[in-house]
Amino acid sequence: MDADGRVALRFGAHNVGPADFPGDEDFVGKWELTNEAGDLRASGTLTIMGFVEAGETTFPVKWEGELVPGAYTLTWGAPGYGLTMVRFTAVEHNGRLSIGEQTTHTFDDYEPEALPDDQSSG
Repeated sequence: MDADGRVALRFGAHNVGPADFPGDEDFVGKWELTNEAGDLRASGTLTIMGFVEAGETTFPVKWEGELVPGAYTLTWGAPGYGLTMVRFTAVEHNGRLSIGEQTTHTFDDYEPEALPDDQSSG
């Protein structure tokens, strides 16, 4: 995060399988960034996932924007591939914003309508 509150978020996919992932031209990935009140701050889609070597991570999506101090939730996933939820805070120290506390939960199923509250575990 820079002094003006601009932040760059990258969304990744990790190939946990023993073989290379050849890619998926029918991928239907979606991400959303919401604030503490649940208001949508940003969102996007990814319609093709490229090749990922076994054990490697790729970061096919990047968002740049402004955040103010507060709590946020980032969800990123695709049907058939699961979902990752990251809850984090943007905090101000000496006039600069930084990422504070964060928790990450991963789910085998992708059901954005059924996202758990803070007591979730993954």
